[in-house]
Amino acid sequence: MTSLIRRRIAQRVYELCKSNVICPDHLEKEIKSNIKVSRRHSPIELQLQATGNFEIEANEGLINSFKGDESIDDVKYDEKHQRFLFSVKPLILAQKLIKNILENEEFWKTNCCLQLQKPEKIVVEFSSPNIAKPFHAGHLRSTVLGNFITRINQAMGHQVISLNYLGDWGYQFALLNVGYKLMGSPDELIRDPIGHLYKVYIAVNDVAQNSNILAKAREYVNKLENNDEKAMKKWKQFRDLSVTHLQETYERLGINFTEYHGESMYRESHIRDVLQNLKDLGLLINVGGAQVVETGYSQTKNHVVLVKQDGSTVYLSRDLAAAIDRFEKYQFDRMYYVVENGQHDHFKALFHIIKRMKKPWHENVDHIKFGRIQKMSTRKGTVVFLKDILEEAKSRTLESMKQSPNTKVRGDWEKVADILGTSAVLINSMKYPRMRNYDFDWDKILTTKATSGIQLQYCHARLCNLRTNCGIQLQDDYDVNLLEEPEALQLIHCLSRYEEVLEVSHRDLEPSHLVLYLFTLSKSINVALTILTVKNEESSKAQARLALFTASQIVLNHALKLVGVRPLNEM
Repeated sequence: MTSLIRRRIAQRVYELCKSNVICPDHLEKEIKSNIKVSRRHSPIELQLQATGNFEIEANEGLINSFKGDESIDDVKYDEKHQRFLFSVKPLILAQKLIKNILENEEFWKTNCCLQLQKPEKIVVEFSSPNIAKPFHAGHLRSTVLGNFITRINQAMGHQVISLNYLGDWGYQFALLNVGYKLMGSPDELIRDPIGHLYKVYIAVNDVAQNSNILAKAREYVNKLENNDEKAMKKWKQFRDLSVTHLQETYERLGINFTEYHGESMYRESHIRDVLQNLKDLGLLINVGGAQVVETGYSQTKNHVVLVKQDGSTVYLSRDLAAAIDRFEKYQFDRMYYVVENGQHDHFKALFHIIKRMKKPWHENVDHIKFGRIQKMSTRKGTVVFLKDILEEAKSRTLESMKQSPNTKVRGDWEKVADILGTSAVLINSMKYPRMRNYDFDWDKILTTKATSGIQLQYCHARLCNLRTNCGIQLQDDYDVNLLEEPEALQLIHCLSRYEEVLEVSHRDLEPSHLVLYLFTLSKSINVALTILTVKNEESSKAQARLALFTASQIVLNHALKLVGVRPLNEM
């Protein structure tokens, strides 16, 4: 939130450029923050490289032009690195910063880099579990990351269409249907639909090599492709039960999708036009009875299959039809597939085919990769279902709440424990760089130390408690010049970085940038809360401190929501 000061510097530098070809807006983007929040009492500096896209005329003239400036305390030229360093007056920054946060609903958009963005229509496909199975824990990271990408793009002013592309078609579903006919129970299906279907799926896979079962599964696939009424009715029943189960988990995670799509939308009849287009372009060729497209980018795999020898389509052909259909439907500016790194080759092939089809939007699709979560387990042993993880987090958190003498929850303890446990799982998933594999460790997830979701919730609840119980109401005439303590200045430093952290997080689609900032911010808040009392303090000083803590609560609340965490007001 140093943007207003950066803007002043940019305008002054613009006037002294040797060539006025760089506009002030672009100059402002070149001015970088040099705030070292890890060091207490460090100065707030803004740095501008003096070479590169432009050269600055008259170093001394620029330095002298800021003498007596209301916002800049000092200007130095770093000859070694050929850059200017502007020391910002902290209390002037505090005045602009706190006023902006308290009075501007979109306070984070003062950054020029964010203001210059043209609103886009963005499609984000994420989560994408299979139907008729419990929500596998392996989908957690896609779900969490996709939700972050959706939220941060919405915060930047983009229109986001979030899609859940369900695995609801093909041979595996046909196998489930055969299994249900052999060993399914209507009573069990009513009592525990997803649990029962999963047991049936496991059981039929154990005997799937039986030629009679395989033949029946292939027969069922053909019935689905031909819209057989009875087969479609059973498919719809299983799909509806699955979506209801999934929505319960998504509601628990605070996630809402714009639309639910599925592979079933792109059957052979829907893919026919795409395949014909490929043939017309000379891209689809016959190799051993299969219809393939040559890749040309791999020595080990020189083609990819779109239609198998038996005439059935594959996942890649359905993904290709889906991508084309989505552009025709949404006319998107950008589309993201949030899928783990193991699917790199699949998306490389998909994007290659789209490019060879000369689709003008081929450069606007991207695979957002991430690493795997390893060693996931509960007290009962190895776990594969997200529901088990969330229940375990809730149970352990509730135990800790009951044992702690500091718990101040007046309402539903179980609901608070569920939100806390879910927050801990979400923050733990996002605190690592998304491409990094990490081990699932309950002790790290549920710790109350500085790098956990529980600690972030505690910090937010502490700020809410202060605002409620400090004994005063915030007035408009607060005086930030009274915020002279090192702890107050350090917190101001940290708050001023928020817009830049958002910019980098959005640019990299990397939630760990924001989560690590949250850890730093909560640490600064907790230190300041310990030193800077509000209750029973002299009135003018109390007002200044309350303004600072109110601004801190607003920023913390906003950042938590961006990463999908529901902030608690008490715990």
